[in-house]
Amino acid sequence: MFKTSVVVYTSGMENDLIISRLTCDFNKTIKDPLWKDIHVSAGFWKLFLTPQMQKLDRLRQLGPTALVYPGAVHTRLGHSLGVYHVAKWIVLSLLSNGYGPFSLKGVYSFLAAAMMHDLGHFPYAHSLKEVITEDHEALGARIIGSSEEILRALDEIGADPDWVMAIIDKSLKAGNDEVRMYRNMLSGTLDPDKLDYLCRDAFYCGVPYGVQDVSYLIGQIQLTDTGLGLNQINMSSVEHVLFSKYLMYKNVYWNKRVRCATAMIKRAVCDALEGGYIRQTDLFDLDDSQFIELCRSRQIPLLRLVRRVRDNSLLEQIDEFSWEPGFDSSSLERELGQKLGRMVIVDVPEPISFESDLRIVDLRAPFIDCDPVFNRSSIKGFSTSLRKVRVFAE
Repeated sequence: MFKTSVVVYTSGMENDLIISRLTCDFNKTIKDPLWKDIHVSAGFWKLFLTPQMQKLDRLRQLGPTALVYPGAVHTRLGHSLGVYHVAKWIVLSLLSNGYGPFSLKGVYSFLAAAMMHDLGHFPYAHSLKEVITEDHEALGARIIGSSEEILRALDEIGADPDWVMAIIDKSLKAGNDEVRMYRNMLSGTLDPDKLDYLCRDAFYCGVPYGVQDVSYLIGQIQLTDTGLGLNQINMSSVEHVLFSKYLMYKNVYWNKRVRCATAMIKRAVCDALEGGYIRQTDLFDLDDSQFIELCRSRQIPLLRLVRRVRDNSLLEQIDEFSWEPGFDSSSLERELGQKLGRMVIVDVPEPISFESDLRIVDLRAPFIDCDPVFNRSSIKGFSTSLRKVRVFAE
């Protein structure tokens, strides 16, 4: 059992064996602009080369953000490889510091889950997230379970497909404490997903906000029964991660032109779904180009909006205000559309979460209950200040 505030150690021999396998067997190098050398084993190389993984190379990580930050053309494949790399880095650090117990099957399953965590992701980043009722994690787990190529690669790696799917998709039963531990490690305040995307997105957008001292953070990480933890002295590092997320949302992810492009895609797809031109299942497992081709081939009514996003010819913003509970975007769209005599799109971003449940080990409490800056009240304020309703018109 992983104790919340008690350091858990395993035999050095057991950890040394896993460390040896994670270093000696991982002798193929993939070059990455952010992390430089990423090492994989023969089995992970085969997993990387499966058609399902390679499809991620045709999905831009930030979708229409490249309309504003032209360098942001990096892909889900590069990000997925980065998450795998950071996850492996975290595991090696924990093993070296004597944490556990880890099993070799569990570690390989965790690393495979890290590499494939975005396998079910939709095209155009988060433009379709609110349109499709199924989570991309659940879709990704189904892809894993139904792909012979992936299952063969996982067998060669020594990973358990059921464990991999359960780590990715939280709707599945974890089955045991080790899987629950990996699930918490993959999703949390200092998860490898966040540590990669903040650094990677900032790197490709050419902005400083997201850059993290990942090497230092990983060296300080401890293991608790709720996932990863730190000591009080390292709380400023967590503050930096959360400030970075706030600034990336403010300046990059929710930039007004990015939000406009997202809202245009969403409006076109919602209209096509309501009119029966496409079904939700038609949008599964598409890359960016296939999504555009689907819209064109079905001659969806608002195809012009999709084409305008493609050509960076976005709508005009005519208003902006803070979101308040009970706000009805549909009524405002209808009223303004009738008044102005042209199409109006009201964009309401989804609620943003600042995950702050990381355990501060020496204080025996969650970060949110210890930190003077990112407390419950201030986190609500950060989230509220970001959530702007924007009104766009043709």
